[in-house]
Amino acid sequence: IIGDYEGTVEQIDIRTTRIRTYTGEQVLLPNSTVFTSAVQVRTAFNSRRTDLGVGVDYNTPLADTAELLQQIITDVEGVLDNPSPEIDLVSFGDSSIDFVVRYWTLPQQQQVRRTQTKAIVAIKKAFDQANISIPYPIRTLYYYDQQQFNDCFPISGKKIDSEN
Repeated sequence: IIGDYEGTVEQIDIRTTRIRTYTGEQVLLPNSTVFTSAVQVRTAFNSRRTDLGVGVDYNTPLADTAELLQQIITDVEGVLDNPSPEIDLVSFGDSSIDFVVRYWTLPQQQQVRRTQTKAIVAIKKAFDQANISIPYPIRTLYYYDQQQFNDCFPISGKKIDSEN
């Protein structure tokens, strides 16, 4: 990753560095930009961590859900055994209690994306089978009698005449 560009470095010349983005575009960056920018190398190590967030309904048994998530992610093709996956509770959301599923894959972008897709599908399938709800934000609106509201909170001392 250099600036806003993420991809594979294909060639480094005297004046430019050529990158092929993951969307198939070719980007030529001036080396002056490359030399003065932070460069993030995601394939420098043998593995790469993914943090996948998942929220559950407030009535869900948390210990059982954490155990289920651990079983699911351990069985997903592409998830490495070492370091082992981790399941943590991270927050009280507006509509859910939020877990993060941390796991490691090989560092190539394609491997990371495909493994994440498999993990999401496996979690959704297991949650459906276990009747674990993944909630979505809900807002409750209360409507009051408009006349009663106007009587309690008059805008001014005068009634507004709708004909004028």
